[in-house]
Amino acid sequence: MCWNRRRYLLYLRRRFYTLRCGDRLRLACIAITLVLATGLFYLFHTWICPVLEAAASKQATDLITERICTAVDDCLTNNHLSYSDFVSLQTDWTGNVNSLTKNTAANSRFKRQVIDIVIEQIEGLDCDELSIPLGNLTGQTLLSGYGPSIQVEVYSVESVTADYSSTFTAAGTNRTLHTLHLNVTAQVQLISLGEVFHITINSTVPVAETVMIGNMSGSY
Repeated sequence: MCWNRRRYLLYLRRRFYTLRCGDRLRLACIAITLVLATGLFYLFHTWICPVLEAAASKQATDLITERICTAVDDCLTNNHLSYSDFVSLQTDWTGNVNSLTKNTAANSRFKRQVIDIVIEQIEGLDCDELSIPLGNLTGQTLLSGYGPSIQVEVYSVESVTADYSSTFTAAGTNRTLHTLHLNVTAQVQLISLGEVFHITINSTVPVAETVMIGNMSGSY
């Protein structure tokens, strides 16, 4: 078996040297090109791709978080909503709060409006806002922001969901601050240099709050 392999290698060597000079040069160029292409492919997937994904994910997360906050503020302002539109307080004859009742219809309507606006805002993100300067991928602070930009685009919005949560914080003697939050989660696909990146953005935005006076025991 070893002898046959040696014969085959000798045959290839003779064939190579019997080629004309131009043909040998052409084969050498092809071999060098393949080696360089393999090296560049390896470099891209082991170094550039992870760094690009991290930079693009951070850029997109910051922008989308900002869009979520803006969407919540716009919905609150345009609909003239206040705490009483989300939650109703019921007190006893002494003034102590004995129950909190959420306005389910208003809460659902507000949540749907925010989700629709967030999806529209994410899909409308300009590639110039998401693009990453090449210098940012070097890890060198001095080169950050320099060089040609690598284009990053929103490939698709997989899902946007929202849910409410509450926090109760002591606000002084016999006072409690109740804050209602909207927790928005967006799952987005980004694309750059033919690679698709999946990111998840979680943002919690306060939508209403009030200071409740009196004993809160057993009311929530």
